[in-house]
Amino acid sequence: MASSDRSLSSTGRLALLAATALLIAMFAVFWAKFRTTGEMGPAAIAPAPRQKIVGTAVKPPKPAADYVGSEACAACHAAIAESYQKHPMYRSAGSTPGADDVEDFTHVEFTFDDGRIYRVSKEDDGIYHHEIRRDQNGEVIYDEAAKIAYFIGSGTRGKTYAIDRDGLFFESPISWFTSTQKWDISPGYGHRHLRFGRRIPNHCVLCHAGRVSTDPERENTFIEPALVESAIGCERCHGPGRRHVELHTASRAKDADDPIINPANLSADRREAVCYQCHLIGKMTTTRYGRHFDDFRPGDRLDDIWGIFVAGSGVRGDQKTKAVSHVVQMRESVCYEKSGGRLGCVSCHDPHSVPAKAEADAYYRGRCLECHSERGCSLPAERQAAAPANNSCIHCHMPRLSAHDIAHASQTDHRVLRDIEAESGMQYLPEPTDVVLFDREHTTMPKWEIERALALARIRRLEESGYASSQDAEELEPILNDITEIAPDDAETWIALGVMYNLRQNLSAAREAWQKALAIQPQSERTLDLLATACQKSGDNLAGLEYVDRFLAINPWRPHDHMRRATLLARLGRSRQALESAEMAVELDPTDRTARRWLIDTAKLQGAAELSRRHAELMRRLFD
Repeated sequence: MASSDRSLSSTGRLALLAATALLIAMFAVFWAKFRTTGEMGPAAIAPAPRQKIVGTAVKPPKPAADYVGSEACAACHAAIAESYQKHPMYRSAGSTPGADDVEDFTHVEFTFDDGRIYRVSKEDDGIYHHEIRRDQNGEVIYDEAAKIAYFIGSGTRGKTYAIDRDGLFFESPISWFTSTQKWDISPGYGHRHLRFGRRIPNHCVLCHAGRVSTDPERENTFIEPALVESAIGCERCHGPGRRHVELHTASRAKDADDPIINPANLSADRREAVCYQCHLIGKMTTTRYGRHFDDFRPGDRLDDIWGIFVAGSGVRGDQKTKAVSHVVQMRESVCYEKSGGRLGCVSCHDPHSVPAKAEADAYYRGRCLECHSERGCSLPAERQAAAPANNSCIHCHMPRLSAHDIAHASQTDHRVLRDIEAESGMQYLPEPTDVVLFDREHTTMPKWEIERALALARIRRLEESGYASSQDAEELEPILNDITEIAPDDAETWIALGVMYNLRQNLSAAREAWQKALAIQPQSERTLDLLATACQKSGDNLAGLEYVDRFLAINPWRPHDHMRRATLLARLGRSRQALESAEMAVELDPTDRTARRWLIDTAKLQGAAELSRRHAELMRRLFD
């Protein structure tokens, strides 16, 4: 009897242990799902199978390009045209030197932290920017001069400069900063020495110039005349004007609808898109399927052309902001939220003119009082009028914030805080790291394009980090594969799919995806670069050399690619050509230590003692 009792007790214990193990396993599944989705209930244990993304890809027609130029508009709108000529947008880009130069060409030299000397020279045939290095004895090692073709920026804050190399625009490391009245290193160059090699993409020029000519077959490439209209002109905000001009020069003009766009008559989303096309700078931007950056026309919605991803207001915990973050800040303001969408850029800014400095406080105060006339400032009148506010609403509610991405620059805080001191602890929080699709709740994009935009943005973030987890792959690869079935001619999706494979160390699948992208866009620098890197990494030197040569035929200005060509040639036993490519690399960037050291060592191994000695001496003078 005692033995039987012990046996039952043992069986019970085993059953209890089994039940406990089952419960622990169920809880683990539940907890993993809850941590991922925040969902509770049956779905947390048994997630629904992924639904295949379906849709129909229809390429939109190319938008109208029947422009006439702002001069044609000025013939009938002389007063507005004259006022607009004083606006910063009227001088936002142009050839240099020009009639409205604000730069000081008498104090033209400064030295960067590592000893590089930068100089601006105004010659008979144009403006030149120089990078100079001297040795310890003060002797010039090199003086590289680049002729400046265009300026970018109105000069209100400053100007950046573009070098035109056969339609490829490169940024100069030298910029003019109006606030300090001096030349200094260009934004984004502080910790990276990009020299004269930083590419200026199409969208940067498109937002600073009125109208540009781009090569339809090549990304980020311009054709002559590059700047068709330098100033941001009438048609950027009102649309191409040819039919409008023809209508009003016809005898029965009043009998037809006027095709010109007046943003004031548009719905709020389309009205604001006219300004947002350039003034909304998100964390990243994707173009919609079949679209290009220059497809936007006034009257379009923003998401007709782009998917723009944002993260917070752009104001960091140190009370600094991005130089262009006005839109996301305004949309976080109580003023915007309570306006029901009525508040917008032109509520405060006249697009045709800017108030004189002496009149600015009164002008903007008037704009504020259009909404706040019944409940104006709560401070006593004498405090409102006292310095430093001097009856300025924006002094107290929209103070200047330093820009963390552009030196010597600041921006008005567009969050319109009621009480800066009281709200600063709440408002100046660390910048969010997660990006969200701008205005997603109101988007008109079809579901498959929303999924495409989200996937492309997420892939870009993973590419920046250099790592993708197995969970990233499990979630993103099916989405991207679905998109390639819907739009097999979408090069961007093939590129993203290849990046996903590459991050998971599946080089063969990555190359296959990128080759499909290249078949769609044979002159894509990005795709050629990715394929060359993959081939070099996998040891397929001959194919890698082919892709590098194709890249250099399009863009011969990157030292890295000449050095990559040298490495591939050396692997193939073509030593003389390898040394020639390495010499081209250090000619384009004399300060590249790695390339110079490779050249010295390889020349010595190949018996080119004099070549090795010469570059060793140059390296000593550069870096000792």
